[in-house]
Parts: sequence; structure tokens; C-alpha cells
Amino acid sequence: MAHRDEFDISDDYMTDVAIAESLSRTWAAFFHAHGRLTEVQRRSMPTILDGNDVLVTSPTASGKTEAACAPLVERMLRTGREWTVLYISPTRALVNDLFRRLCGPVESLGLAIRRRTGDSRARSRRSPASS
Repeated sequence: MAHRDEFDISDDYMTDVAIAESLSRTWAAFFHAHGRLTEVQRRSMPTILDGNDVLVTSPTASGKTEAACAPLVERMLRTGREWTVLYISPTRALVNDLFRRLCGPVESLGLAIRRRTGDSRARSRRSPASS
């Protein structure tokens, strides 16, 4: 029989499990392909889920977008009311990249996403209220 020490589960793993449980509606849509959370996600998502303001800063490709968007969408789904989440980006190219990345998760939840730049004023394809 194995001793408990041989199965030491890290605090990060336990935090990931707790966050996954708190994102019951959005976890699969946003994180199914990633497996584990990044440090910025572990540190910011509980604060956002609690409804507190937070400024998320971290290196490129560290998971900031999901760290902000998944808990905001989770909170909106919990309320049952339509919200507008304004995500500001410094460049048009980044807006387009974020739009492509977020379309799948957001639309899989029956919600609408749209982008607004000087070049693109796309209308949402489906209203959140219609789902």
C-alpha cells in the first residue's frame, strides 16, 4: 500500500480544481484544451468571480484573455441577464485575433460576441437574450 507522501497533490492543482468547479458553465468552453491554469489565471479569476475590480497584467500568451473573459461570462450566465463586456485592445490586429479566439467559446455558450474597430462594426449574430 502506498504512503500518502507518494501522492502529494500540489496546491496549484487543488486551486485549479476549485476554480474549475466555480466556473461550472464556462470551464469546458474556455479551458477544455488547456488542462491546467496559468499563474495569472489562478491569481485573477477568483477575484473577478467575486465581483471585484482587478487589473490583469502578465506576459504575452500567459492566459490573460481567458483569465478575464471566462469569469465575466460565468457571472453573466449566473445572473440570467444580458451584460456588455468591453474588452479594450491597443491594436486592430489584436482585436481581430481576440475576436477569432473568443468566438468559439462564447458562441458555444449561446452568447453573442462582436468587435468594434474603425474598420469593422460587425453586428452580433445572436442576442444573449434569445438563447
